[in-house]
Amino acid sequence: MMVSQNDEAALQAALNDDDIAIAPLVGRDMASVERALILKTLAACDGNRTAAARILGLTPRTIRNKLRAWCDRPASGSDTGLDAGPATY
Repeated sequence: MMVSQNDEAALQAALNDDDIAIAPLVGRDMASVERALILKTLAACDGNRTAAARILGLTPRTIRNKLRAWCDRPASGSDTGLDAGPATY
């Protein structure tokens, strides 16, 4: 991802924010952030889609559909920042 000089200042301002938890997300595209959040939440819920959906404010069907789409079109390399391992959905 190329960041323009104008965007670089905004990125640095966001990284200097007091909310350190968001720093690893700055500069990533929304699709990879969404994927990482859903997969991490599923992992925290031991793969329980209903529990993960409740936490994320989604429906289990939405999570199922996203998982299916990701299996059809896997992420390239490590752009999600996750090692998802074998698909067990």
